[in-house]
Amino acid sequence: MKPLGKRPASGEGFTLLELLVAIAIIALLSAILQPVVSKARHRARSVACLSNLRQIGLALQVYAQDYGYRYPILDGLPVANPSLPQLHEVLHPYLDNARVFRCLGESEFFRTDGSSYVWNTELNGVDVDSSTFVILSMGVSPSKTPVVTEKEDFHQTGALNALFADYHQEGFSGTFTGG
Repeated sequence: MKPLGKRPASGEGFTLLELLVAIAIIALLSAILQPVVSKARHRARSVACLSNLRQIGLALQVYAQDYGYRYPILDGLPVANPSLPQLHEVLHPYLDNARVFRCLGESEFFRTDGSSYVWNTELNGVDVDSSTFVILSMGVSPSKTPVVTEKEDFHQTGALNALFADYHQEGFSGTFTGG
């Protein structure tokens, strides 16, 4: 009987013990890396959604130029009005691709509603400054006033990605009117 862990004299292949150790190490590394890869995937999708919001913001600026520096009157939140058009219906002519309205973290809202994002109805018809496109009459900080947000926390971050009235994009966990 040959000693445990010794290679065969012919030098062919690995012992069963060596193979089991290698498999155990690979399984351990996989278990350690899986949460890191998952978190990186969520973050990448979140960044893609922020990019979509930037494109929506640019389209909104062009819309405002075309309509006397006023925001559109749309259905959204916090006050829903299904008789009004949706964000994607009004801004679609200003964007090359309808997929801008789909956040990569979700598919249900895009499939049923045409958009993963929702409009802040408190900004319906509000005047914006012709040079900065910032809200003129609300009395709240534009950097804290969301214009468009994701419909849900698609990235499990505890915050919605949002486009703010000063046209920056970031995570948002406050109230719709800012402060």
